[in-house]
Amino acid sequence: MMRAAIVGPLTDVEYESPEHRHAHCMEALRERFLDEVSTKEILAIANEAELSGWSFTEVRRAIDALVAEKAREAGADPC
Repeated sequence: MMRAAIVGPLTDVEYESPEHRHAHCMEALRERFLDEVSTKEILAIANEAELSGWSFTEVRRAIDALVAEKAREAGADPC
């Protein structure tokens, strides 16, 4: 016998931590709004990262900030 369950998006109770909820939210925003960030903006981050010796995490935060800005401009709920 096989059982199937339909599950929807995670609720606040189902997240392991606030950080997990935020990470899931940012992943959804990236998926939806990363295409709105211009190549010029990404290149500016890459140049700054190279000059300043940023880690991957710092680069990701900078790109996430641009994605969040594009999401706000589109009226999406912030993380």
